[in-house]
Amino acid sequence: MDSFVNNKPSNIFIDVIEDSEVSILTTSNYKNINQLSYDDLLEQNKKLVNNLITTNMRLANLLSATAEERYLDFIETYPTLVQRLPLKLIASYLGMTPEYLSDVRRKLARK
Repeated sequence: MDSFVNNKPSNIFIDVIEDSEVSILTTSNYKNINQLSYDDLLEQNKKLVNNLITTNMRLANLLSATAEERYLDFIETYPTLVQRLPLKLIASYLGMTPEYLSDVRRKLARK
């Protein structure tokens, strides 16, 4: 959002790893937001609020939860992704190395 709103290069990117449907919001659309219908504005607001909530939860998790707690939260929140994503991507998302994630998974399997 910082890059989009402030018209500057982004330091992050999104890499699609499977077929996806993507919505594009251009700067001209954003500048003409007052031309959107009330229902479209509500939908956009809902998406932004959900994104903010999810981002804040992820940040709080990264700062305060143990690696095991982060992994358990991930598999509870995104149960289908655990089977579809390589462990290195899950580990990266959780802020740990793939080797450490393997250790976490091994510990959980023993319990």
